Amino acid sequence: MPESKRLKEALPVCVLAERSGPAGTQRVAVVASGGWLLSSLADLSDSLGGGRTALVNPGNRELLLATVAWLADRKDLLDGGISGREVPRIEALADGPRRGWVFGYGGALVLGPIVAGAVVLAGRRRRA
Repeated sequence: MPESKRLKEALPVCVLAERSGPAGTQRVAVVASGGWLLSSLADLSDSLGGGRTALVNPGNRELLLATVAWLADRKDLLDGGISGREVPRIEALADGPRRGWVFGYGGALVLGPIVAGAVVLAGRRRRA
């Protein structure tokens, strides 16, 4: 791309505007990409097994849902009411058990290869 055509500053990709008047509140949303919600991009997903899927471009769907909720003035659907996650996180896990799982899996990831290496070395020393 020629230097003269390169952008020198950040530009907004999505702009929302709101105006209050005698007729009520008017809202508009403009997205600066013609193909941000093409079905080939929005519907592209990977199978996780067990009937679950994960979107390849979840931001496109999340932008659509949040924009429509804002345009409809449905604040109850914003800030966590809408989720683009096809596979939800474990919400009910308390901090104690969550830390236990994190340290348990972290320890297994760190110590697992060391233990496996020690087993292989011990097996080789017995043969030698």
